[in-house]
Amino acid sequence: FAALLLVSSPELSRWARCTMSEIPCLFFIVLANLFYWRWYSSSKARFIWIAFGFATVAFFCRVTAAGVLPAWFFMLAVERSWKRLFSVHLILSALLFLVVGGAWTKFAASFARHEVRNSIWERLVDSMSMDNITVWIANLPNMVGWGPLLVAIIAFSPIAIEWGKRARVFFLLWFS
Repeated sequence: FAALLLVSSPELSRWARCTMSEIPCLFFIVLANLFYWRWYSSSKARFIWIAFGFATVAFFCRVTAAGVLPAWFFMLAVERSWKRLFSVHLILSALLFLVVGGAWTKFAASFARHEVRNSIWERLVDSMSMDNITVWIANLPNMVGWGPLLVAIIAFSPIAIEWGKRARVFFLLWFS
């Protein structure tokens, strides 16, 4: 809940209104992850529908929010939770997300001549560059500093050692 408190702070809200669509996107994707985790823990169908609802709002804020959703399915596959992975509510809510997201993308693309590319092939070729990975490895210490990077590594070590509930939550939020 600390992440929700952070992204709803007055200063971040002020910036989100005028310049940074990532902030409301982050707010809604964190909410989506919380409800996804509630669904995972309780198997109550309403939570997965709420999770996909918040994921859809996050997608409306920033289309890259859709990149979080494969982590939900990947986590179920890693956990070998086949019953949840093939549940009717998960599949239907995901299909509804795809339909609404596809319609939104088609609609929004008509207003964005340079932001949305015409060819999927062009998009795939551009994303296959090794620069996408190496730029973060090379520049992360300079961007955040060595102190926070070392603290993150130290904080990650107990999670890496103990693969339990904390590790699954970390895994889910890491892809966010």
